[in-house]
Parts: sequence; structure tokens; C-alpha cells
Amino acid sequence: MPDLAVSFLLFVLSLIPTKGCWKHAVKTTATSIYEFTVTDIDGNIVPLSRYRNKVCVIMNVASHHEPGTNEEIKEFVKRYHVTFDMFAKVNVTGPDAIPLYQYLTDEKHSAMISGPVTFNYVKFLIDRHGQPYERFSFITPPEKMRDSIEHLLNAPVSESHR
Repeated sequence: MPDLAVSFLLFVLSLIPTKGCWKHAVKTTATSIYEFTVTDIDGNIVPLSRYRNKVCVIMNVASHHEPGTNEEIKEFVKRYHVTFDMFAKVNVTGPDAIPLYQYLTDEKHSAMISGPVTFNYVKFLIDRHGQPYERFSFITPPEKMRDSIEHLLNAPVSESHR
């Protein structure tokens, strides 16, 4: 990828399956990810507005498909030399999904983006306006995301919308 001043951020949120189904999801009135706050892996509240004008990838991860604490997760990822921002475990499905994931999966977005998270490693590509731009399946290898990411990184801020 080109070396640009724009940061590429990977959010890692742990998927904790919950009871409930898509039809029970709460609708959100948010217009971008910048209206949300999330808790980082150290317990700090992080306003997503800090990522304004940056291209982001938000991905849910199931750390070894087991409960585990945030401390245990931090210890585990040390062996992989993780440098991206990591966030606390949250619910991303059903009626207990955090507001950010309610927004990301809301049916107001295109059919290619909206809909429930059905498995681990679903990736949401977010443009510089904080809008979901594209969604990638758990089976999509990172190389297949490259063109879309580079497109957003190379687009002027005013043109990153679809």
C-alpha cells in the first residue's frame, strides 16, 4: 500500500454470541461512527471522533472462541506484536449489540453492508467521513481488501463517499 499520511486503523472487537435475532436490533439515529464511544482494552472510553478523516477497518474477533479477560487477550496478542488499537470485548449481535454495531449493521446502509454479523472476522471498511463503505466476509483475505482500502486512502476527503 502507498505510504500516506492517513492512518489505517484496525479495530478489534471480540465477538460474543448472544441470544436474540436480527429483527430485535435497536435502530440508531447516528449518521457516522464519530458519534460513538467505545471502551478500549484497558478500560478507557474512546470517542471514535478521534479517528475523523481516517480510513478505518472495524473487525470483530473471537479470541480463541473462549471468554477470556481483556488482560488475557492483551497477553495473548503480545506474541503477534500487535500495534493497532484494541478494544474491550463487546456484544456485536442481537439485542445486546453495542450501539456502534447496531449502526454498522443497520438496514439503512446498502444491502452489501447491512445485516447481522454472522461469524467472526467480519470487516467493515469505514471512509474518512465515518461512513461504512464496504463490508467483507470472514473468508475474505486481506489481499482482497487492498483495492478498496487504497481507493479510500487515495481519495480526497470530499470524494471518499460512494
